[in-house]
Amino acid sequence: MKKLLILTGLVACMLTLNSCGEKSKDATLTPKSTSLQGDLRDYFTIVERPYVVKYDENSWPSKYLISIELQRTDAPFSFDTEGLEPVGTFGQGVYGNFGIGIEVYDTESNLILSKPASEGGMQGVYSSDDLKNLLTLAAGETGFVRWSANEFENYENKEFSFKLTSYLKIDKNAKKQAKTKSSSSSIYNDVDDIYNSTLKEASEMYERTQKEAEEMYQDALDEISNW
Repeated sequence: MKKLLILTGLVACMLTLNSCGEKSKDATLTPKSTSLQGDLRDYFTIVERPYVVKYDENSWPSKYLISIELQRTDAPFSFDTEGLEPVGTFGQGVYGNFGIGIEVYDTESNLILSKPASEGGMQGVYSSDDLKNLLTLAAGETGFVRWSANEFENYENKEFSFKLTSYLKIDKNAKKQAKTKSSSSSIYNDVDDIYNSTLKEASEMYERTQKEAEEMYQDALDEISNW
């Protein structure tokens, strides 16, 4: 019995030691500054706090998903947001693109991860909806921007720092041309409406005149027949 108790105690100790010896795979990110770098620095700030990046071995395409909270400042946008879409979005009605990027550094200030603000797809944000939501925030409101990152798996030290970058490019000429084209199209439509309306009135007037002439002709025949 005594041997059984000793054996049980040894197993418990071994399990405890193994448990204590396991290192967390989670990463912690601290902002270098609350300010963004780049074109959107006047409109958003980083909510200052440590950000824990959870490790999820079942997550796809990355086992790590960075999520950073941004707060809208009270500075009004100096640009028209109509036709402004996240980077990687093109097509009719899109006159500009914007993006948020992230750079992550280890404890020795070595750059270990870079997601450029001007890039889309796998090199860009996790979801373009994150960026779209930023444009809808009122002053003081916050939203999150996410990035996938497998790079953390290569480092035993899980303490990192980061900074955010931003990008904005608007094709003002394309937007101006589109508005001019739309205005011209509207003018042409107005001219067509006036022409069609005038033509309709002329046709109705012709029909009335023709009917009156026929009635006058018939009246004249009736008078002649009564002589």
